[in-house]
Amino acid sequence: MRKEIIKLKIKHPLSDIGNILTISLGVATMVSEKEINCEILVKAADDALYKAKKTGRNKVDNVVI
Repeated sequence: MRKEIIKLKIKHPLSDIGNILTISLGVATMVSEKEINCEILVKAADDALYKAKKTGRNKVDNVVI
């Protein structure tokens, strides 16, 4: 998905990061046998997103629960 967004070359002239639109993604996965509240999974994905943004943007950060 991230690479496809870059291919679109959508101009982003007000960005301090770059001149085209990019995205960062946070992904969380879990083993299906574990009984984990869905809120924990969403929080893990959110944390991964902020880590991706903090460590350079235009990237994907993944966490396995």
